[in-house]
Amino acid sequence: MISTTQPEKQYCLTNTLISLVDKFNFKNLIIGIDKIQDYELSKKTLNLLSNLNFLIDVHPCGGMVSNLGSVIDSVESEWILYCEDDVILKNFPDFDDLLKFISDNFSGEVGIIDFIQVPGTFWNTHISKYFKENFLNESYHKVFENYRLFERDEFSYDMYFINFPILLIRRDIFTSCYFYALDYCKGKQIEQGFTAAFYAMGFFKMYKKIHIWNNTDFNINDCIDLEGKNISYNYLLSKLIIENRETHPELSHLNYSVLDLNEEYRLEKMYSF
Repeated sequence: MISTTQPEKQYCLTNTLISLVDKFNFKNLIIGIDKIQDYELSKKTLNLLSNLNFLIDVHPCGGMVSNLGSVIDSVESEWILYCEDDVILKNFPDFDDLLKFISDNFSGEVGIIDFIQVPGTFWNTHISKYFKENFLNESYHKVFENYRLFERDEFSYDMYFINFPILLIRRDIFTSCYFYALDYCKGKQIEQGFTAAFYAMGFFKMYKKIHIWNNTDFNINDCIDLEGKNISYNYLLSKLIIENRETHPELSHLNYSVLDLNEEYRLEKMYSF
């Protein structure tokens, strides 16, 4: 996980942690925390992190990329649950059972399990079109327990193929893409940098990506007359198994921090390689 010492972000963090801890059998828990101004971690935050046996790295603020770099070498497991501090995971199946189902029902190796919609459909009309074709093809959909699993095909790949704030991803993809982007993707927004590295290193030929959504009242026919971007940003928004600032803009602990949001150079530093 990554977070900061801002009080409002600590509130996000504690809510997120409480939603995650009983969903996975974690091998190791690691968090990088940017120290903002004179704010310190509260006793409540420290106690929660300590009780959960987190490895904690608090350091001067350097932005998301630097923050992630402070902990990435400590990862040991085959899969990484990458999570920022403003997401609440509402429910999730047993991870081992999910992986077995994916292995039995999807061809090829799956390297990414994504919890959100398809961001690139909003920015690219071609991706929006290809995504709709991909989405309406029922052969790309499988149902596991109460969840809808959807396989992205190569024609709907976009510049946010690796996207945050939360996803499950194989360690080899995540760490390799991070260090590649650090060297060769200067100035790119963090998700665009990871995605560019994913293509450049050939991972797109090796691994597939699965989206996981709530299957309750899920009906592909409801989307026939929608554009791809509207499938993503309207229909699928209600099917997410997470809560974030898009699904619940009224919840203060899931919203952006107000710190420096009007300073463009600051945002570039915080969210870019």
